Amino acid sequence: MLKVAMAVSDDIDVEVAVANVLSECSDQMDGKLPQVGILFTSCMDADFKAMLARITAHYPDMELIGCTTSGEVTSTQGFSEDSVALLLLSSDTVHFATSVARDISKTPEISIQKAFEECKAKLASDPVCAIVLPDGLTIGSIPLDRLLCSVMGESFPVFGGLAADQFNLVQTFQFCGGEAYSDAMPVLLFGGDLTISAGVFPGPVPFGPFHEIDSSESNIIHSIDGKTVKEFYIEEFGELNAAYSNFPLAVYPEHDDNYFLRSPFQVDEDTGSMAFLGTFPEKFRVRLSQALREDIRRSAEKANKKLLSDLREQAPELILIFPCTSRRHVLGSETDKDFALLRSSAKHVPFFGFYCYGEIGPFSVGLPTLFHNETVTSVALSSKAHKIDDKKTF
Repeated sequence: MLKVAMAVSDDIDVEVAVANVLSECSDQMDGKLPQVGILFTSCMDADFKAMLARITAHYPDMELIGCTTSGEVTSTQGFSEDSVALLLLSSDTVHFATSVARDISKTPEISIQKAFEECKAKLASDPVCAIVLPDGLTIGSIPLDRLLCSVMGESFPVFGGLAADQFNLVQTFQFCGGEAYSDAMPVLLFGGDLTISAGVFPGPVPFGPFHEIDSSESNIIHSIDGKTVKEFYIEEFGELNAAYSNFPLAVYPEHDDNYFLRSPFQVDEDTGSMAFLGTFPEKFRVRLSQALREDIRRSAEKANKKLLSDLREQAPELILIFPCTSRRHVLGSETDKDFALLRSSAKHVPFFGFYCYGEIGPFSVGLPTLFHNETVTSVALSSKAHKIDDKKTF
């Protein structure tokens, strides 16, 4: 089984916050030593090197990954910000290994391949799934999902989120062991006796007809339906202003009924082309979509219901959850409703995650890993020996 310890602290003194989460997690471990830890923090002014040194000194034999965020997510406190959140894991039957891909924007395939091979070499069994936490500000033009599939396997399940910086959009940090990086991607491999279930649900809902893409490359679309993207958006909405970012494109790859979202973020006024947060497949169609508060809440509920129903005969021991930062902005004071179902229907299941700048995960285990915008991705983990307690219901 998985031994899980989790704590979060929003103490104004970051040193005290780190001490608090270490103390709480140590108490929950009941004398067991953790094998791996995950650290999330939205305290962007913190001394990350000192924070990591404190944790690794406390648990010198523990592997550790993490990143900066736009807010932490825990089953104990729901949504929190300006906080430090720590998850510790230990198991006799599940195995863990970590590494980090450095300079991911410069040599992405080589870096990912090296980190994956390092993890596999340390893992005591065949890998079952991976968690990755890439820099959220340096990989916009990289086909991250295709690289992950190429390196780790077309159907190998990879989950995670892009490191954030409280929407300052200046610099994000990634953690591995006692080091803090930028332009990197920490990797955590799980192996051994583990069952997983995936949940991926976009928030914005597509509307209107399909539109044909005439010209695109990397993360840029040049023309849609014979018009520049700038002309296309003006024709649809009457003018082009900052509000266009509220209408991401629903991207339908050729021969695929599933769609993923791409958020626009920059217009080239001279050419009329538009850059998006993430790359595109070779052949695809698009529809417009719109982010409404009720749709955002409904997508989280669907994702969480799918997770719990997929493992109805196999009680989850941990859920890792990766919602997009944009969901926070739409939900506002109702942000905690992103996790209402988990907190009410699965009170005994710990969940842990962060608000990120992009989400990673397959629609279902066995399908290719995809990179998403404005979505919530999640993975439920359970050791195969762990059975549902009849007294606990979902």
